Amino acid sequence: MSRIHTRDVLCRKTILTAAEAGCPCCDAVLETANHLFFGCPFAVQFWRSIGVSPNEAVVGSLHRLDVSPAVGDASPASFVLLCCWRLWKRRNAVVFREDPQSLVATLKACRDEAVLWRARLKVADRSHIDVWLSVLRNRGEIV
Repeated sequence: MSRIHTRDVLCRKTILTAAEAGCPCCDAVLETANHLFFGCPFAVQFWRSIGVSPNEAVVGSLHRLDVSPAVGDASPASFVLLCCWRLWKRRNAVVFREDPQSLVATLKACRDEAVLWRARLKVADRSHIDVWLSVLRNRGEIV
C-alpha cells in the first residue's frame, strides 16, 4: 500500500533515512501501514477498546476485518474506514504537532467525526451511525 505515506514509503522514496523510519507513535519498528493501523500498541489498544480483534489484519484487506461483534450489520466497512481515518489523524498529530492523543481523545475524535458523517446521510441511514456512536461511547468510557 504505497498510497499511504507511512515512513516505510517515505524511506523508499529517499525522503527519510532508515534511521528515521521508525513508528512515530511507538518508535519500536518500521512504520508500515499495517503496523500503523493494526500492529502499533496504540492501534491494538484502540481496536480492543471497541471490541474488535484485528488478528493479522492487512490494510489491503480492510473489507475482511470483522467488526460485526462491535457494530453488527450497521455499515461495518464504513466503520472500519472511520476508525482507520482517526488512527491516521492521530499519527499525524504525533508527527506534525508532537501531540500523542490519548485513547480517550482518539475515541472522542471518532465520535465527533461520526456525528459529522451522520449529518450527511439520509435520515433512514442515520441509525447505523447511532450504533457506531454507542460502541465508541460505551467502550471509550470504560478505558
